[in-house]
Parts: sequence; C-alpha cells; structure tokens
Amino acid sequence: MRIAVEYADIAQRMTVVRLDRHGLTANIADDATLPQLGLPRAARVLCAGETLCELRLVPRALVRAGGRSLELTMQPSRIDDDLSFWQAVYARRHLYPDVPARGDHADDRPNRSSEAWHSPQPEISTAESASAATCSRAAFMLSTANEALFFSEWLEFHFAELAAHARAMASPSNLLDLDRRRTDATVNVAFIYRYSCNSNAVHRATDELCARMAQEAEQCFGVCSRYELLDEQKDLAPPDGRLRSVPSAWQPGRHSN
Repeated sequence: MRIAVEYADIAQRMTVVRLDRHGLTANIADDATLPQLGLPRAARVLCAGETLCELRLVPRALVRAGGRSLELTMQPSRIDDDLSFWQAVYARRHLYPDVPARGDHADDRPNRSSEAWHSPQPEISTAESASAATCSRAAFMLSTANEALFFSEWLEFHFAELAAHARAMASPSNLLDLDRRRTDATVNVAFIYRYSCNSNAVHRATDELCARMAQEAEQCFGVCSRYELLDEQKDLAPPDGRLRSVPSAWQPGRHSN
C-alpha cells in the first residue's frame, strides 16, 4: 500500500516512505513549502490517488536522511484524527501487498537484529544487571494474515501509548521497546522492559498490555484476536535506544514478507 499526504494550504503531495512509532514520514523536495513544525494543520491522506481520510496532522520533525533527501515526520493531532486514519486504513487493508502463504514466515521487526528472539538467552553478570532489560513474549492469533499485518503495524505506531499505559499501571513498568514477528495470522510480540527482579510484575504488565491491545482493536476496528503469554521473561542486554525504521507494508516497493 502506498500513501501520500497533502496539506490543505500547501500545493504539494508528499509520499509517505515510513509509518512507525514516530508517525508518518514523507520525502519532500528541498524547495518545497514547509509547514510550521508543532502546529496542527488540515490535511488529507491519499491512497492510490484517492482520498483515504481527512484529518489534522502535526509536523513534528524535519531531517535530512543520509545527507540526501529531506524527510518530514507528522503525527495525528488528536485521538479522533488517529482513529479516523486507522479506521480508513483497516477498510482498505485489501490493498496491502501479498502476505505470505500459510507456513511462510514474515518479519515485522526493525532493521537490526533483535536479542529478544535469540535462543538461548545470554548470561548477564551481576555487574551488568543494573543496566539490563527483561523480555516477556506473547502471541496474538487473528483470523487472517491481512488482519495480522494490520494489527502488527497498528501496534508499532502506538508504542508511545503502550509505554505510557505501562507506566500508569497499578504495578508500574518501564516498557523500553517491543519487537514483532508475524507468521501467517499470528503476531508474536516481545515486550522489553527495564530490568526488574520482580518476575510477577513483568508477567502482569505483559498480560495487562495484551488485554488492552486486544480490547482496543476489537472496539475500534472489529478485529477479534486471542492472545497467550509464551514463556517466562528473559534477561537481555539493553536496547541501544537509537531511532529505528520498521519493515512495513507502507514503504514503496517493499513487502513485509
């Protein structure tokens, strides 16, 4: 699926090259008229040349990618803008690229190797444990591979919301990262927390986050899923903290498989 953004007061169509936890990122020309950062503006999102939805987008960051093209990152202004966007995406999920056949494997992880999925897990010394992280895994089972792809993309986009919810729980947890792997209609998710000696707290945090995600997906999109916690949490080396891009159905010329 290829999408583009047009601001109402700027006569330029910007192709979205990345959709991840930072927002919608588009390439723009050096001589383009730039929207003012931080201010919500009326915009429309297009798919295959047709309007996908209309909403208010906030330009958040402007960077030069690899010393070449400029990239503008935008985010929905309000909760209703976010919901309108994702409901429109779900309604057009049939435009996703071909997803793997049953039994094939698709990787929705970032473009870096993830220790969350390595087995066996590395040993961590007492001296290192203060800066280590804890990983807990879960699997979401959906009805189709297309719904699994949508669910995986939606999770990544809302990472900040999940991290905020984890901090606000009765037993607060610091969610550092999450990685996703999709096989057919199943999305495996690794939740990476700041190191905790309380294994029960990590288990409860993962269970509560999974329940919240499953409930919200059903309420907002009618996407039904069931989940299960896969194993006991594992200790990991801490994530590097760098910004990252995720292989996505939104990147021109790229498939998630």
